[in-house]
Amino acid sequence: MHIQPECLVCLYRQALRAGRLLELEDEPLKTVMDAAAKTLIEHDLTATAPQIAKPIYAQIRAVTGCEDPLARVKQRAIEQVGQIDLSPYQTLDQALQLSVIGNVIDFGAAEQLDLEHMLRRAFDVPFAIDESAALKADLARAQSFVLIGDNVGEHLLDRHLLQIIARDYPHIKRYFFVRGAPVINDVTVKEAQALEAVAEVVDTGVGTPGFDLQEANAYSRGIFDAADVVLSKGMGNLESLYRQVERQVYYLLVVKCDVMAGRTGQQIQDRLLMKEKASA
Repeated sequence: MHIQPECLVCLYRQALRAGRLLELEDEPLKTVMDAAAKTLIEHDLTATAPQIAKPIYAQIRAVTGCEDPLARVKQRAIEQVGQIDLSPYQTLDQALQLSVIGNVIDFGAAEQLDLEHMLRRAFDVPFAIDESAALKADLARAQSFVLIGDNVGEHLLDRHLLQIIARDYPHIKRYFFVRGAPVINDVTVKEAQALEAVAEVVDTGVGTPGFDLQEANAYSRGIFDAADVVLSKGMGNLESLYRQVERQVYYLLVVKCDVMAGRTGQQIQDRLLMKEKASA
């Protein structure tokens, strides 16, 4: 999905928020902000938000000397989600709801939604777009399944979803895709080790906060193209993949900004399980 002007403002604010979180002094923070502004100027409206976010966070790493600047944010999310008792939620429908609620753990979102509030309403609010019946039918016929991960903390709820899929569809080979390097608070191989018992964790080689086909390594691209079912988590993956692939993809996400609300015809905080059919 191409960016809109509102996305530029969001990305610039992300740089400021990250710098404040890292307690940068004013001069290094200005360096980060100057670099972010330059990056925004260099990209036109045909770029995606994840493609622009990549160099912005690279500059943050360069200024701080920290390979994973938002490591503390990730750890807090892991601790928060780790306190949730998932044992009562044993149906696929419940696991999908928990997984999508986890999508609010997103440092890159313009509007920061409250995980605990969403969990209290977990099963009171239906999907605004609900393709779960089609997903179940496809899973029943599938031999392979790809879940494209998004944020740290959220990935623990994705693990629960994968466990339910493994139980209900034991014939399916399961893959969990992660980023190739730290960017924002997205999940990488390091955090996804917690999922190795339920899926093959795949380092995609992608450095953007979204599964960008131009950056995907040959191994992950081969799995993606051949998989019977692909479920893509979050806005960054949707922005990277929508109308860019010649295969069917399911998208599971929470709407977190006005731009995405406009593009999907939904409201902020709406939960979506939507399907994009193959374009060829």
